[in-house]
Amino acid sequence: MRLAGAMLAAIALLAGCDYQSTRQSGSTSSRNLSSGQTRYKADVLRSAASMLSSPERFDNEEDVSKQIVEQLNQWIRMVRAAKEVKAGGGTDETVAVSPSDWRRDPLIESLPESLRRTRAIRALDIESFDEQYDGQFLREVSLLRDAVASIQPAKLDELSIASAIFDWTVRNIQIEREPLPDEEATPAEKWLALHLPQETLYFGRGTPLSRAWVLMLLARQAGLETVLLAVPDARNSDDPRPWAVGLLSGGKIFLFDYTYGLPVLGPGGKGIATLAEAAADDAVLRQMDIPGGRIYPRTADELKQSIVLLEASPGYLSRRMKLLESHLTGRDRMVLTTNPSALAEKLKGLSEVAEVRLWKLPYETLAERQKIYAALQDEVDPYRPAAIAMAQQQAIEQLPFKNLIAPDQKSSQAQSDTELRPESREEIRRREKKFYALRLGRLLHLRGVYGGGRTNEPDGEAPKEQSEIVERGARYYYLKAILTQQEIDDITRKMEQGFEFAPGVRWTKEGVDAIEQMRDDAKFWLGLIWFSTGGYQNAEQFLQPLTETKADNMWTSGARYNLARAYEAAGRLQNAIKLYGDDRSPQRYGNRLRAERLEEQMGKK
Repeated sequence: MRLAGAMLAAIALLAGCDYQSTRQSGSTSSRNLSSGQTRYKADVLRSAASMLSSPERFDNEEDVSKQIVEQLNQWIRMVRAAKEVKAGGGTDETVAVSPSDWRRDPLIESLPESLRRTRAIRALDIESFDEQYDGQFLREVSLLRDAVASIQPAKLDELSIASAIFDWTVRNIQIEREPLPDEEATPAEKWLALHLPQETLYFGRGTPLSRAWVLMLLARQAGLETVLLAVPDARNSDDPRPWAVGLLSGGKIFLFDYTYGLPVLGPGGKGIATLAEAAADDAVLRQMDIPGGRIYPRTADELKQSIVLLEASPGYLSRRMKLLESHLTGRDRMVLTTNPSALAEKLKGLSEVAEVRLWKLPYETLAERQKIYAALQDEVDPYRPAAIAMAQQQAIEQLPFKNLIAPDQKSSQAQSDTELRPESREEIRRREKKFYALRLGRLLHLRGVYGGGRTNEPDGEAPKEQSEIVERGARYYYLKAILTQQEIDDITRKMEQGFEFAPGVRWTKEGVDAIEQMRDDAKFWLGLIWFSTGGYQNAEQFLQPLTETKADNMWTSGARYNLARAYEAAGRLQNAIKLYGDDRSPQRYGNRLRAERLEEQMGKK
């Protein structure tokens, strides 16, 4: 289990490649398209969309990004050729390569010049797709789309949908503290703060702002408009202080505190507060105070001069994504664009909104990742040591998902193969191959495919080639990823004895740590699945061991919160109150407030 190869493969995803190369690859000559070629054009697009919709079918994520972009560039060349035929009087039924309503959004000019000069901004009007940035971006959006499809709101109005997405995000993304100043932060903390939304969602951890970023993008896939609310910072006017995500609905902004993990209650504790209500009456915000403890750090006067930050990552502003979005249909559809200027216009009439800006964080994150990538290529770059340290953290983070599991390795809780439908010879051969258990489980989990045939496909159907994986579902693969302590101890002994599990390849400390992390990840996510399906006792079985202080795992705070939620849902309020009240995580104030409200609720019974 060596880090060098994993580090180089992982870091290749840090930044986009040279857009000039993809610009040249998109050239084509005018030619007439036959009806067969027109059908082939649709087939190429459908193939790329299928790769996005079924990520668990592919082992090598880097190759998948490359294949997706290659197919999309083949498709765009055919679209361009069809457009030229149309212009020359042909009869092909096509649409223009560049939708007439696409314009570079004027709010881009409000970004600092250093960010406007980044590669992602320079490439907004390029029609061809980029192998690195666009492949990652499209896989990120498809994962967000599928995660939203698995969330079931109580009602179908915008506020209920937003509330369900918010609750899912809080339960599924454990927040860590914001990194300390550069000279004090560890490489692991620095790297966590540079996560893209796909990484925050996939690994289930991030800073409070990372959680807010994912929340806004999930809401976008649900067709909702959200904003990041901030208050002015007297010491730094260029960087206001974000504090809540707001849902814009019916001309009002509803407030969700992503760090507390709670919506702000409306007047009298009823419903969810709007920005106007919280700015007009400080009593609304004082409901967020902890009795005898922390005073909520926002006031009504601050909110009267709110600064609204709009999420508009460069991918959502590009010409090529606008075109692609217009061609995706059915289950392949996803939101690939946003219009921040139009949203800014809607916000102008709200008296509490003093200013609307683009949120800089997405652009700063991409720029910093590009800086790391450049430093890794330049041996004299003074930033290279820091870049190497963060690249190592990225590789370590991915190791648990790179562990191959043999199919004959059984867990006492694993689903037996005999419980599945009869298999063909080809399916048996495929089953006999080793697989990445944690990676398969995670991708299926985020798509809402838990096992027993449950899928997000229309009418519960799935493509034939993935039916075996879907039938098994996330639970099966998570259970496969849970090695017993005896098995882990055996691997540890082999490491200490220098055992070679392949010619010239030995177990390392990082490899053993990855096995243990794979086990803890699988247990935590199994607990979340059981909670989401109402199996609270099963959720407790997997979450409770992770809450113990002696457990020494990264999921302690997330496990305590989700276990408390399971107790709460099962009516075991005293157990929930104790867990909430004892919390010391970055979400502790929200959890203590939740405990106070439960105690008040019990006192009224």
